[in-house]
Amino acid sequence: MSDKTGTQYEYLTQVIFQWIVNQSDLRNIVVRHDVTLAGKHQNSHQIDVYWRFAVAGLEYETIVETKDWNPPVDQGELIHFKGVLDDLPGQPKGIFISRSGYQQGAKDFARSHGILIYELREADCPPPVSIPITGWARYHVMFMPLHGVLHGTEESVPADIGVLGVVWDVFSPEYSNIQFEPSVSWLQQEYPAVDFAKLGTAYLPTAFLHKMEFYDEEKTSIGNLAVVFREIAQVVNSEELTTKHVRHVFQPPILIRTDSLPIPYVRMDAVSVDITIAHRQEVQRARKTNFAEWVLRELNSGKTDWFLATQSVRAFLPSKTDLESS
Repeated sequence: MSDKTGTQYEYLTQVIFQWIVNQSDLRNIVVRHDVTLAGKHQNSHQIDVYWRFAVAGLEYETIVETKDWNPPVDQGELIHFKGVLDDLPGQPKGIFISRSGYQQGAKDFARSHGILIYELREADCPPPVSIPITGWARYHVMFMPLHGVLHGTEESVPADIGVLGVVWDVFSPEYSNIQFEPSVSWLQQEYPAVDFAKLGTAYLPTAFLHKMEFYDEEKTSIGNLAVVFREIAQVVNSEELTTKHVRHVFQPPILIRTDSLPIPYVRMDAVSVDITIAHRQEVQRARKTNFAEWVLRELNSGKTDWFLATQSVRAFLPSKTDLESS
């Protein structure tokens, strides 16, 4: 990490925390960048961000350490930071902020010593929502407010600026104990000399659900097992059930292709299956053009604040490219 990148990251931290405290009811607040404080043992300590405020006539101090590093912060950095806190008079509160997260030992040490740990990083482009072939999803759009906009003094931004978000409900069924019911009368009529006692193991295909196609009497493809199972699972879900054994009757009966040359197709009257449906919810935030978006997340509580930076401010802030090339 270059000094320039580290300084930019410290400045960004100061600006964000200044915005946060400006929204609170605290008074006599000071948020400063790059402060030197005297320790108890004639030592001096360089503090990335210093935050002092008063509540009910009592003053409180918070010391913020930032690391704009590529690797996660290790336990040694938290031990050193705890030493600085212990050497400063007044028992200041400690906050540690990292762009790239923390090793587990660092998290455990911080939590056991009352140090708040945050991640502050540029927001990533959300990955596409993964929906299984036999599953489905529902979504709705919502307005997602931002917690602040970092902008220059000459710029004006709407007070209610925000982004659109999409809330996805993804349903992922699992299917087991699949049992086809071949049409015995059709088999006896079409193949009177064949013993069908071993039909279930010798002739039925072992393809993936979406590759097990269904055919009509003219051998034209009319769908596949994945589509039928998805429709069944959606009915089960509408009944507010997560598990169910279902027997589905084909109307009219369908043909499936087998793995047997003597009997290339078999008519099926029905299929039974055990269905288990898992549900998860994902929230995706849209990105605003010409803005950088930063995320501040407190790891103990999971509380997340979102900030935008205008183009004029963005030029002074560290970027992922800066971090990766340092």
